[in-house]
Amino acid sequence: MKILFASSEVSPFAKTGGLADVSYSLPKALKRQGNDVSVITPLYRTTIDKGYEFENIIDLKVDHLGKTVTVEIMRASAFNDFNALFVRYDPYFDRETLYGKEDAEFNDNLFRFALFTRAILELIASLEDKPDVIHLNDWHTGLFMPYYKEYYQRRIGQIRTIFTIHNLGYQGRYKIEMFKKLNLPDRYLKKDYLGEDGTFAIIKGGLMCDAVNTVSPTYAREITTPDFGYGIEDDLKRIENKLYGIANGIDYDLWNPATDKEIPANYSRDDFSPKRRVCKPQLQKEVGLEVRDDALLCGMVSRLAKQKGVDLLIEMFLDGIPDDTQFVVLGTGEQKYHMSLRDITLANKGRISVIIDFNLPLARRIYAGSDVFLIPSLYEPCGLSQMIAMAYGTPPIARKTGGLNDTIIGITRPEDILENKATGFLFSRYDFKSLRSTIEIARDIFSDRDMWQKLVINCFEQNFSWDVSANLYLELYKEQG
Repeated sequence: MKILFASSEVSPFAKTGGLADVSYSLPKALKRQGNDVSVITPLYRTTIDKGYEFENIIDLKVDHLGKTVTVEIMRASAFNDFNALFVRYDPYFDRETLYGKEDAEFNDNLFRFALFTRAILELIASLEDKPDVIHLNDWHTGLFMPYYKEYYQRRIGQIRTIFTIHNLGYQGRYKIEMFKKLNLPDRYLKKDYLGEDGTFAIIKGGLMCDAVNTVSPTYAREITTPDFGYGIEDDLKRIENKLYGIANGIDYDLWNPATDKEIPANYSRDDFSPKRRVCKPQLQKEVGLEVRDDALLCGMVSRLAKQKGVDLLIEMFLDGIPDDTQFVVLGTGEQKYHMSLRDITLANKGRISVIIDFNLPLARRIYAGSDVFLIPSLYEPCGLSQMIAMAYGTPPIARKTGGLNDTIIGITRPEDILENKATGFLFSRYDFKSLRSTIEIARDIFSDRDMWQKLVINCFEQNFSWDVSANLYLELYKEQG
């Protein structure tokens, strides 16, 4: 099958979050299964700065904001995981960051990704051998179907389209007056299309695709409800017959404690004694925690935002740290959380360490050296952290929502570790007391070394390979034929 996968960010070329990881690992798995896979993304400055070699494939004339502009389609010439294509238009993409600075996005993001979308359509129109399926991702590609319907359907012919919602909290929502510049008919401002209460949301254009999916079965159900629908739950309910949930996976070539060069000692399911004997004390020393084998070391690597449950963690710290526990938190995000966590760290040296940074090598050492991994999310479409943690033999403590519910087998009593092959700890209520009590349950089981080792083995035995998810996507692609 010939697949064109479109995403606003793709590892290893450009990344701000999990979308980039999915946009690398899923196409790689699809190609491994014998498919012809191309991935298209903007050519950002950060990608050029990484030293990749590019070749020009074609120059395209694109109608944009009432004029015609020229964009280049480039290919990464020495990259073999899939056919990596890039839309080059320096006025929009030659910037220090992908989407904006601090808490403010670029004020022309709507037009940047409108151009990206039309460039993809122009590329498809130029091809003699067209893709069998176009796989679009998140709001940045949401204008594909409106533009296709209005300007490209006759040129391109019939195509199969899939739209994946990675996080409904990001919709590409703008004021009505900005719509006029997109050169689309006013009928797209109706509620059943892009419009919504005096604004329009680009993500709703994706609902026009042949199939729509989210990144976990539970999240697919959640987003049709007011609590998780972010104002478009009625639209999602309307297309429920073509709405699917396929859980993400992880790339075990990238996340493997047996081969990870960033951790102080390698280990595996067959011998994971170096995890507690070497990785844990080395991590404690590195981040300034007291070296204690008996303390439950809780790790967290996360964007510091409300969605990730950071407010629950702060409330719990302010109320009192659970006995015989330590915490290491790594991430960046909202300034108010930076300040609160720094103050808490200063008041609890040796027990809490917070590193405000984006540091992938340290993140790997936290996965390897922690006893448990915290994911107290308000909502979580899928989440990769819990899968990575389990790959490193680190049971997750998570809120029972979205993909966390789909991928973690929760412990309600110690016997679940033996009887149900439980892999972690789940809590339902979004409050700090539930988080605390779940951490205390984990701490009590941690004191039983034999039981804890069985729990770690359960984690190692999980299979979240992208090959599993890729097969489900292939079935979804074929169903649209």
